[in-house]
Amino acid sequence: MLPYESLISDSQKSLTAPCTRNHRLLQALSQCQVVIGVICWALGALYLLRQGLMSGLSLAIFSGLYFIISGSVGICGAASCRRALLVAYATMCLHALVLVVPAMLVYSSLAVHFHEDGCYVYCSHLTWTCKLLCQGSPGWQGLPQSKGRVVDIGLITTAVVEFLLALSSAILSFHLVCGSYRCLGSRIGKHAKSSLAISTT
Repeated sequence: MLPYESLISDSQKSLTAPCTRNHRLLQALSQCQVVIGVICWALGALYLLRQGLMSGLSLAIFSGLYFIISGSVGICGAASCRRALLVAYATMCLHALVLVVPAMLVYSSLAVHFHEDGCYVYCSHLTWTCKLLCQGSPGWQGLPQSKGRVVDIGLITTAVVEFLLALSSAILSFHLVCGSYRCLGSRIGKHAKSSLAISTT
């Protein structure tokens, strides 16, 4: 076995050792992300159960499931201290920052604006179509907008919290991954210098 191979194996063993403080912090952030995903999914399911009033149903349910899956990956990565899972979790957090969270904010903000104008999006479960209904338009059912507005504001709040969690988790994940490689490189460099010094004497 070459000298650096033993160092690599030692480094891999240290990664599977009891988790450090940063790993425990990442695990806590991932658990919070799972909770946010459950809340987001529940808000989307609440629209599904209320008379077809669904201004952000499909997006809320999809986003909630995505947050739950990414949080679960983060929990597994923080618990096992595996670089591959940490990279996967950081990538999913970046996707949430760039795609999922902005889509939730835009969609829910538009829904709140429609509710303030006395309009709402009505989706039919039979025809799988959605249309915008306002007061005086055909098909107006006078559904209460207050509950829909509360759910949309809840989705905006969860999106903001998820943005902060995903940003913190992505930074911490990349810090842990880069730190492990930097530690391994420094150990190999020190061992190479000591071996060179011994061989020259």
